[in-house]
Amino acid sequence: MLEEAIAYARKDIETRFQQEGRQESEDFIAHSAQVIGISAIKYADLSQNRTGNYVFSYDKMLALQGNTAPYMLYAYVRVQGISRKGAIDFAQLGDHPVHLTEETEFALAKHLLQLDEALSAIEADLLPNRLCQYCLN
Repeated sequence: MLEEAIAYARKDIETRFQQEGRQESEDFIAHSAQVIGISAIKYADLSQNRTGNYVFSYDKMLALQGNTAPYMLYAYVRVQGISRKGAIDFAQLGDHPVHLTEETEFALAKHLLQLDEALSAIEADLLPNRLCQYCLN
């Protein structure tokens, strides 16, 4: 199952790179396919409510939209790209005051402050899919 997910992810990566005219090393492609494929399986398993029906689908697990590992990984890669372009070193941010001015900034801050509450609910109900849903939102 994992090998097939890796192969599926690799085919998708190679297709995208070909469409973009992008050249990457074999090591980069193999590593990316492994991370995406295995993450997709793990995340799909954790994101399902354990009390509901489980529908196994490589297409859904490896989709770049919705509640999937590839979507979450893409968001992470975008943030890393922004930090590189802006010369932001997250490790060096330290304790600096945060000044929120936009409504979207307040909404994000409120959501982040609810993590402890979300973890307590997950622990009480033993439903790890709620953590996936929290991260997605």
